[in-house]
Amino acid sequence: MRIPRTASAYLARQVLGWGAIGLASITILFLSQNLVRMLDKLLLFGVHAAGVATVVKCIAVTMLAHTVPIAFLFGVLVTVGRMAADGEILALRSCGFGLREILLPILVLAIAISAATAWLLLDVENRARRELRSAVIEMTTQGEMIAPGEFTRVGDRIVYVRSRDGGLIQLDNVLWTPHLGAVTLEASERGEWGAAAEVIRVLESKRPKNPVVDADEARLLLPA
Repeated sequence: MRIPRTASAYLARQVLGWGAIGLASITILFLSQNLVRMLDKLLLFGVHAAGVATVVKCIAVTMLAHTVPIAFLFGVLVTVGRMAADGEILALRSCGFGLREILLPILVLAIAISAATAWLLLDVENRARRELRSAVIEMTTQGEMIAPGEFTRVGDRIVYVRSRDGGLIQLDNVLWTPHLGAVTLEASERGEWGAAAEVIRVLESKRPKNPVVDADEARLLLPA
C-alpha cells in the first residue's frame, strides 16, 4: 500500500521539526563547552567581537558533521514516541498502513541526512578547520599574546618573534616550531644533538649555524 502524501509530509515535518530543536540544543551545548575551554586563550589574544564571531561560526560548522546525525536520531525517537503515546501510530495501523509505509518517509530522510553528513565530513568540516586555524593565527599576530623577544606557547606550538611593528601586523624573524612532530623522540634527540653542537661551536669561537640573535645583540647580552 502506498502511503499518502499528507501522512508522509506530516511524518517528515515532525521528524525535521524535532530534529531542528535537537540540533539547536546540541550545538549550543557543544559550543558553550568549547568556548569555555578557549576563553582564556581568546582573552590573551585580545580579540574583538568579529574575531569571536568567526571562531564561533567555524566551531559550529565543524561540529555539524557530528551534531546533524545526533539531531536526526533525536527527531526520529521523539516523533515515534510522541505518535505512539498519542495513539497516532495505532490510528494509522487501523487505517491499513503497515510498518513499512509508516517508516518509509523516515528512511528517505535518513538517506538524505547520510548524504548531507558525508558532504559535511569530507568537504565543509575541512574548510571550516582551515578557516579556524587561519583566524586563530591572525588573532594571535594582531593581539597582545606574542611579545617580541619571548618564546610563547600557542596551542601545541612554540613561537618566537624578534620584533613587531607598531601596527601589530608585521612580525620580523619569526621562529615557529612544527606541529606534533616537534615532540617526538626523534625530534627531541635531533634538537639535543643540535644544541650540543652549537654550544661546542661557540666554545671553539666559531659562529653558530642557527643564531637566535645577531652578533651585536649577543655582545650586549653576554657579560664583558
